[in-house]
Amino acid sequence: TTVAATTESRKHAKHGKPSSYGKAILHFGNRKTASTSIQDTLVHASDILEKDGFVYFGHRQRYYIHGPGKYLRECVVNGLDPCPDEYQEAWGHFEQYVKGNLTRGVSVVYSDEDIPRLTAVNPKALDTVDSLFANFETHVKVTYRHYTDWLLSEYNQEQKKRINRLIVGFVDWHRGADEKKEVLLEPLTKAHL
Repeated sequence: TTVAATTESRKHAKHGKPSSYGKAILHFGNRKTASTSIQDTLVHASDILEKDGFVYFGHRQRYYIHGPGKYLRECVVNGLDPCPDEYQEAWGHFEQYVKGNLTRGVSVVYSDEDIPRLTAVNPKALDTVDSLFANFETHVKVTYRHYTDWLLSEYNQEQKKRINRLIVGFVDWHRGADEKKEVLLEPLTKAHL
């Protein structure tokens, strides 16, 4: 897995001076690019991160998946209307938590592997996440895997899910013969970010 990094200090760019707030490190990895391993490491290393002035939130945390993550997926991307109160409330608490940490100078690491896929479906997802960090020094980390290697890994993952079902050959799977396939078969592009 290759990690490509771009750095942008929005506060510096907008106001011509460095941010006095904490940093926000955003990790957006597409499926099958080691995102789960990165997230598991961040969860297990939370004590070490805290000593260095960082907090982690995102995938692999029960609170995020069942609260703010649901709001982002169901209400923002899928347009669930009305959006359930508990999802809106979870996102509101999440925003307060993030912005509270950042304004106190605590740096935040945020990781959600679904952001590239969700923004391909509905760009509002990225706008919603971006609004959390609009005035802070933001570093975006994107994990990338060579397309042919990624495609084979995606195929193998899909086949593992096929318990008691016919295994589909790679060529048929890639051509879309499997109607249950829900995979973005294009490489991560700048448009997905």
